[in-house]
Amino acid sequence: MKNRNSTIKTTLIASLLVCTGFLAKAGIGDTTVVQSHVNTHMSNYGNYDYSTVFPSGTTSYGRVLMKYRLGCPPTGCSDWDYTTEVKARVPSGRFDSTATQYPSFTANGATVDSFPYVYTPTWSYFLNVNTGNSDSIQNLLTRIYIFGDSLNPTVPTDSDFVFPAGYYNYIYTSGVVTDSIFVNYSGIYQQDFITVYSVFEVIEDFELGRMMTPYANGFALTWGRDYWYDVTDLIPVLKDTLTVRILYSGYSDGFSANITFYFIEGTAPRTPIRARIIYPLKYYEYGITTNPIENYLVPKTFPIDVNETQASIRVIPSGHSFGGASNCAEFCQKNYRWSVDGVNRFTQLVWRNDCGLNPLWAQPGTWLYDRSNWCPGDKALTRNHELTPFITPGNPVTLDMGFDAYNYTGGAGFNPGYILSTQLITYGPMNFQVNAAMDQIVAPNNEFEYSRVNPICDKPIVVIKNLGATPLTSCDIVYGIKGGTLATYSWTGNLAFNATATVNLPSITWGSSTGNQSRFEAWVTNPNNTVDQYTYDDTLRSSLTFTPMLPTQFALLWKTNNAFNETTYQLLNSSGTVLYSNGALAGNTVYRDTFNLVPGCYTLKIVDSGKDGLSFFANNDGTGYARLVNTVGSATIIKLFQADFGTSITYNFTVGFSTSLEEKLKSAVFNLSPNPTSGIVNINLILPKMEDVTISVMNQLGQVVYSEKRSNFQQDLFDINLENQPAGMYFVNVNTPSGKLTEKLIIQ
Repeated sequence: MKNRNSTIKTTLIASLLVCTGFLAKAGIGDTTVVQSHVNTHMSNYGNYDYSTVFPSGTTSYGRVLMKYRLGCPPTGCSDWDYTTEVKARVPSGRFDSTATQYPSFTANGATVDSFPYVYTPTWSYFLNVNTGNSDSIQNLLTRIYIFGDSLNPTVPTDSDFVFPAGYYNYIYTSGVVTDSIFVNYSGIYQQDFITVYSVFEVIEDFELGRMMTPYANGFALTWGRDYWYDVTDLIPVLKDTLTVRILYSGYSDGFSANITFYFIEGTAPRTPIRARIIYPLKYYEYGITTNPIENYLVPKTFPIDVNETQASIRVIPSGHSFGGASNCAEFCQKNYRWSVDGVNRFTQLVWRNDCGLNPLWAQPGTWLYDRSNWCPGDKALTRNHELTPFITPGNPVTLDMGFDAYNYTGGAGFNPGYILSTQLITYGPMNFQVNAAMDQIVAPNNEFEYSRVNPICDKPIVVIKNLGATPLTSCDIVYGIKGGTLATYSWTGNLAFNATATVNLPSITWGSSTGNQSRFEAWVTNPNNTVDQYTYDDTLRSSLTFTPMLPTQFALLWKTNNAFNETTYQLLNSSGTVLYSNGALAGNTVYRDTFNLVPGCYTLKIVDSGKDGLSFFANNDGTGYARLVNTVGSATIIKLFQADFGTSITYNFTVGFSTSLEEKLKSAVFNLSPNPTSGIVNINLILPKMEDVTISVMNQLGQVVYSEKRSNFQQDLFDINLENQPAGMYFVNVNTPSGKLTEKLIIQ
């Protein structure tokens, strides 16, 4: 299937990517958009290939990005966290062959070693069980096909009709063998296999990015998320016509995928010359003493040309399977190492400790468990190791990868191991001595990736990067709402090439929330008190949402779960001063803490040290909740926080000046947890107004198996016991004079 390839002006690509935090300001030249997969429905384990036409390789590109949009197909998203790999299949220029053996003859279509024969009829004797003596039957003709053309080994060149011979006929008397007669033959067809070699070009799989699907049972069919990958280093192979493959490791239906490439014209910090695979992309079993991973991760030597003055190693690792000792490799913390010419130079822990901060939270699975370099619904991180100090242009380099020692003793569902993508990238010299870049806008930013810390009402957060050969020791950061009053911050530090720094900027002037000021912009200037040699990566813009404005007095209404010692909260002002925090706590207790605030910007942080929030189906901590409520008039809800939040909640708001309309509960909240359940189910029910309510549970036969009534009800969090009900699907109904709510419940 062919892709669509188009070229659009930078101004258009800027509007397309403005929220991603990837594109510099307009003026860097044209951007070529290459589309490979379009709404590809990944429904079962296998490869999804598209022939894709990339640029010819004659144009200079400052950056190449790949957008992987994952979504739900019309049949709905899968329940499980599966591995997906996006890779470019690149002809290597090397050739190999496979040997296939074809028979020189067949007898009635069967391949045999030899076939003795005669042209006159032959007979086969057998025991007649009725008489106890010999009986006989004439053999049928056998058709011999002869294959004598090695160029067409499956096409017969001749044929023959013969009778089988060369065997003994046994004489039976009273059921006993008393003699034998040899059936003589006049010739033998002797098998002489024809070996045919099929020559093919070796195809190398260059992995562009790896993404793990979320636990997506119950996701809306409209759900989708963009994942961005910087693949600039792979410019040397992303050219001409290639097959782009998505390997989907899921055994159930499924997900949809769209893959789009953006070739942004300009000058890269250093020009990639070659990209080579160090070890083939595959699953390497780990801890198998009879076949250790070191058998496959052997030293590899690569020539380095005189014009290849710089180099790096690009690695995407992810650990899989668990059980037995250490729960390797998905849930064990192990290091890999790289030695260069026999000297250990790099050690990297294969681990992510931030899964509980996944922006795609409250998945119906173990989404918050930290894992070996991946989290469900997020990317496997790409690790880069700067090789330049350890190579000499014109001399070869020997690379060797190794892992911490581990002895797998059984207990996992399948042998533990790591999916490894390892690439050697070589470059020409640095193109700029001084080049500061704006790498990310963390806040304010509406991009889903940064949703855990947005929206904000105070200090912006940006990430700057040094893309010049000279260490970056200072620069000015100009920032603010587009069209509003801009501020300038002078940063100092010490960043080597490719290093980044996260900068918390001072407050800005937000302006009126009723206007069209919905864009934030920031750029770097005056690096090292001199002129930036490449200004096209200086600026980023983001779309933003203004924070809610809350009343001067409100309350945090929250309930602890069994693990009450894990959860704490703090309310901070814009200076970082803690104004309110929890006191001594008890388990399964409701607390109401009232806040009195002056006009300003504030942050409420709720932190769970166990990284499993106030409610999580896979532990025994029970269920808690947290919500903000009014203290004047009826205790209406201002903000309802998701109880299955993982590590923490950050909620920014203002008092006394508006950045948006006050948040209000506009419809009922009706949640069941855990779901599926073993019998005890927690109901979180909040109604927009006080009403009489009936809660009932009905099985698939329409029989009501549980019912209760509550008068003058508006909100509560309570348990019902269905342990006496058999496993199956049930329907939990909430009936009020205003209408009916229904949720499915699985008892298992």
